[in-house]
Amino acid sequence: MRSELISTVDLLPTILVAAAIDIADELPGRDLQPLLRDEASVEWRQYSYALTTGSFPRACFVQHSIRDQRYKLISSPRPGTENLDAGTYLDEQHQHFFVSGATSVEQAAAPKHVRQAFARWSRPPRYELYDLQTDPNEWHNLVGSSEHGTTLNRLKDALRDWQMRTRDPFIETEHVDAYVTEQLSNLDLGYRKDRTFRWSYQDDFLAWRNGQLAAEGK
Repeated sequence: MRSELISTVDLLPTILVAAAIDIADELPGRDLQPLLRDEASVEWRQYSYALTTGSFPRACFVQHSIRDQRYKLISSPRPGTENLDAGTYLDEQHQHFFVSGATSVEQAAAPKHVRQAFARWSRPPRYELYDLQTDPNEWHNLVGSSEHGTTLNRLKDALRDWQMRTRDPFIETEHVDAYVTEQLSNLDLGYRKDRTFRWSYQDDFLAWRNGQLAAEGK
């Protein structure tokens, strides 16, 4: 059994290697063949990263995460604001409430630590830190624990480094705010009937990334 951190970005390189097709240098991810062959010593990644925007206006919420073998950090650049994505599971009045979501009756009957987790998910703090070894279900946020201060700062630095390396537009607060504002102004989903509609971030983010490349001389 292997314990390396893998990602969905590893699937395409794995398929290409299996098909004997060369992998382009700029393609993210790594082929999983060394792990599938259970090779004794494989130099692998230290961290795994994720980003979500909620995928559509009525589930909009921007979050990043990073994890290593033991700890996971969740970063919410708009702390204390409503997580519409959580609402699809926790708010029965939400237009896209999932059948598998927790009803108000179920939430009220849940143990205190579960209700606290629901509340934290609904309006996340700036950062959440979990020890996946001792708390795999992520009940206890360790931000504020002096014992885990070094780990918190290490993961925050590593996440920011990844954002810089990937030229993530959401590293800039104004980009997050502009993206969310535009999403929330289209909650009626009327844009789907407008064949000329185009999200402004498609151009704004591209211009920003091109500016970053130019600044780096690339």
